[in-house]
Amino acid sequence: MATQKAQQHACQEALTDDIDTVKESYKAEAADITQKHGRSIKWTRNQLFICSRMLQKTRGVNSWNAFIKAKLKAENEGLGRGDCTQLMAFIAGN
Repeated sequence: MATQKAQQHACQEALTDDIDTVKESYKAEAADITQKHGRSIKWTRNQLFICSRMLQKTRGVNSWNAFIKAKLKAENEGLGRGDCTQLMAFIAGN
């Protein structure tokens, strides 16, 4: 048990060290881009963050949300644009 705990601790420390190394590299690259293109560090970091978020996969479909959407669609079927039940009202009423 003690050896397993020691191994987990060593893995956690290695992970933390790797993440810290990447963070420092990220800061250095952002500073280089800032100097090269004459932008602020805040702008550069924001652009890097936005691009990294765009590369992530979108979240998967939640079965509960799909169920609610289908029920709301069925309730609103045949109603005009201004007469439809809004999502929050539908949830509150059910």
